Amino acid sequence: MISMQHIGRILACCALLAACSDKNLPPPANAVRFKLDSKTGGPLLVSARNVEAWRKGGAVVVNFDTIYVGRPRSETREVAVKKISLRVTDKDDRPVGAPDEKRVDVKLNDTRPIAEIANIRLRAKDAAAICETGCLVSAAAEMDTGTIVESEPVELRLGAGKVAATAAPADPRDSRCPLTAARASQAIGQEMRYQEIDATNDCGLSPVSPVSTRFIIVVSKNDPATVRDLTQSANAEIVTLGDRAVFVPPVGPNGTGILATQKNEWTVKMTMFAADRSAGTPAQMRQKETEIVGRLIEKL
Repeated sequence: MISMQHIGRILACCALLAACSDKNLPPPANAVRFKLDSKTGGPLLVSARNVEAWRKGGAVVVNFDTIYVGRPRSETREVAVKKISLRVTDKDDRPVGAPDEKRVDVKLNDTRPIAEIANIRLRAKDAAAICETGCLVSAAAEMDTGTIVESEPVELRLGAGKVAATAAPADPRDSRCPLTAARASQAIGQEMRYQEIDATNDCGLSPVSPVSTRFIIVVSKNDPATVRDLTQSANAEIVTLGDRAVFVPPVGPNGTGILATQKNEWTVKMTMFAADRSAGTPAQMRQKETEIVGRLIEKL
């Protein structure tokens, strides 16, 4: 005979398995999809992309595909993020339900000013009734100092299956890059996205959909060594662009053509891949890169 103690353990295990499986289930088809903007002026920037919210019983479940935490350019100290939480309030900013939180360990400094925290699912118990007609939802990050910084909230209306109209969300990288993805897209005439290159760069950019020629653009501050070192290459070609510029043609069919220019304190380096036939000859590659980088530096 199974004792009551064993039955209790079995039920506890079943509840645990149900909770774990629930976190792994994809969002339902009726989930409300939105983005969260970051507030400015604080010691931290918090925003989120591809956020989905839905009702499960009396709770509101919110799935964050990616949460961005960033150190503003004005902040020089190391910033440590210890906790990510969900904040749900009514329209008078009074807390609703009992939102979840998740411990993290993220440090932001000169070499890592931006961090992406992926795949976080949190819920707010007993919040569904209010969110059915309208509640305010935001992501919050708690620093090691105890300071809590929130994203801009959105008004979630589960009953209507939408959020109230909000401005397009800011990406934390926008505050660090003089050529934001939006400005670069406008200059080039092709949609661009941020590309993680390495921690020393203020920003890297690449096409969202490289339908023809692939390329990567890196913008750095106070980096005269890039142009200087490329100029010392045996096959370097001086280009009239910005304060000074140089082009190094690809070596072989799988090489890269690199154009770098400096304008004031900014250096823009573009790398194009010769393996893409649309890149053309080295001379055509030089012309394309000169035109693209020329448009970009006009925005600096």
